[in-house]
Amino acid sequence: YKNSVGGNLFVRNLAPQKTIKIVYTMDNWTNSSIAYASYKSEVYPSYGSSIPSPNRYGVESWTFSFALPEGIGPQDVEYAIAYEVNGVTYWDNNFGNNYVPGN
Repeated sequence: YKNSVGGNLFVRNLAPQKTIKIVYTMDNWTNSSIAYASYKSEVYPSYGSSIPSPNRYGVESWTFSFALPEGIGPQDVEYAIAYEVNGVTYWDNNFGNNYVPGN
């Protein structure tokens, strides 16, 4: 969709119970919103056969998507990823640069 942002994430399976959040902004962090990632039981790489999730290295595949309001494009969005597991939150903010869709 033109007015949505989505992606795939790969995370280490540190425990069975976990939450993966996408914390995003459309106004340079004056306001922020949260989208939740969903677990995917299989990954289909470009060569066609599936890879189970978690794989033999203990890595799981997750996916996320969130809609954008009218007049806001993906270029207006920045986001970071919060991985909550075992009472700890691990952040991935692209080495302090935040993620921008399409980059």
